[in-house]
Amino acid sequence: MVRLWRALGWRFLIGALLCCLASTAGAGERPRVIFVNPGKPDEPFWPMLAAVMKAAASQLDMSLDIEWALRDRIAMVDLGVQAARARPDYLVLVNEQRSAWAGFEEAAKLGVKVLLLNNPFSGNDLARFGGPRERFANYIGALLPDSVAAGRTMALALARAAIARGDSDPLDLLAINGLSATPAAADRFAGLQQALAEEPRLRLVAHTEVEWSRAAAADAVEGLLLRHKGLQLVWAASDVMGLGAIDAAVRAGIAGDRRWLVTGLNWSPDGLAAIRDGRMLMAVGGHFMAGGFALVMLRDYHDGRDFAEVGATQHMPFAVLDRGNVDAYVARYGGGNWGQIDFTALRRRTGDPGYRFDPAVLTRR
Repeated sequence: MVRLWRALGWRFLIGALLCCLASTAGAGERPRVIFVNPGKPDEPFWPMLAAVMKAAASQLDMSLDIEWALRDRIAMVDLGVQAARARPDYLVLVNEQRSAWAGFEEAAKLGVKVLLLNNPFSGNDLARFGGPRERFANYIGALLPDSVAAGRTMALALARAAIARGDSDPLDLLAINGLSATPAAADRFAGLQQALAEEPRLRLVAHTEVEWSRAAAADAVEGLLLRHKGLQLVWAASDVMGLGAIDAAVRAGIAGDRRWLVTGLNWSPDGLAAIRDGRMLMAVGGHFMAGGFALVMLRDYHDGRDFAEVGATQHMPFAVLDRGNVDAYVARYGGGNWGQIDFTALRRRTGDPGYRFDPAVLTRR
């Protein structure tokens, strides 16, 4: 019996030690993250998000690999699967054009932890996969900008500017949205609809969906201007589409008309230049910071401070740039100096009620 106890006792002790080591193995280590970026390296938004993510990874001592899908939905699906098979500690997916399902399924099979960024599951995918920590143990979280509020903010800004200059009712509005298969586009349009319900003087007279490109927006708006010659307010779901609307106005010979009001979203360099010279009224943005904020969440989780304590799904607002604050923003961040942002200061401390993920800090003078 003594010999048996000694044998079993050692096995029990070794097993207990292994359990303790497994429970603390992640803490303090350099976690590996793969991010499947749906965009292109030469477009405005996704390279900014990637650059912010790299700056955060450096400060937080995380290994980061970025795979570019070049706005090709098939590539988004395939890269998600390949990234899961590489077995990183964490896989960050964007449900652009509802493409995240395959990478998510592969990650679930392999036990790779997933965080969704910017575009959540919706429709059938939401019914199938649920939310973070609901049906799949590896689906640990999501970080979502408030795209509904962004759409509403742009529409109400147009209304205020038109009313302030004395435009008569109704305030006819053209909306240019991205592909509604992307949840963020659907949410931005839902925000526009909220604004239409709040401000009865606004009237949506034309709405079009195009690929997220300047040329496609210009072609679509040029045709709409032939049918709606009096249009003066343009709600655009991205800077590049707003700039495309301005290009169409140039072709129509009305670009120099200061009664032509356009909004944008993303804070692209060309969009900021348009705000500075008065071609664009304002733009909401700052959500490229979500890449860095997501790594803050993952670093906390890896070190044993689970963000689910304050919500497995985290939300962040957009911020506004207009002629009143755009120069200060460009002076400080126009060169992409994202390393000056202290991402370590955004980590959640014991007792904190939540995270302070607010891009408005970028707009303060």
